[in-house]
Amino acid sequence: MKATKLRALAATSPERTDGWQDTPTMAASGVPGFQVYEWNGLFAPAGTPADVLERLETETRAIVAGADIRKRFADLGVQAVGSSSREFADFLKAKSARWATLIRTVGIKAD
Repeated sequence: MKATKLRALAATSPERTDGWQDTPTMAASGVPGFQVYEWNGLFAPAGTPADVLERLETETRAIVAGADIRKRFADLGVQAVGSSSREFADFLKAKSARWATLIRTVGIKAD
């Protein structure tokens, strides 16, 4: 968007994103509680040895913390988090609960 004639009206994440500080959040734009954003995470098969999981987490967190990756992500409007496995598990539980409530409330059914 920075290289075109498009203009971001609001970010749907809870906070403004690095590199996009001029773009307000939906809450700041008058829609409190609106948080729908894309996220990515790494998953491993059940039964993966703990030492492999620990190394994967350590290496991934180091990469995500690097200045080059943080700048590249910021240029794309992506907020690099680099959470721990426990933090990511908690995040997934919270997201699952939020979407499950919405699905039940509005009566969404799978076809």
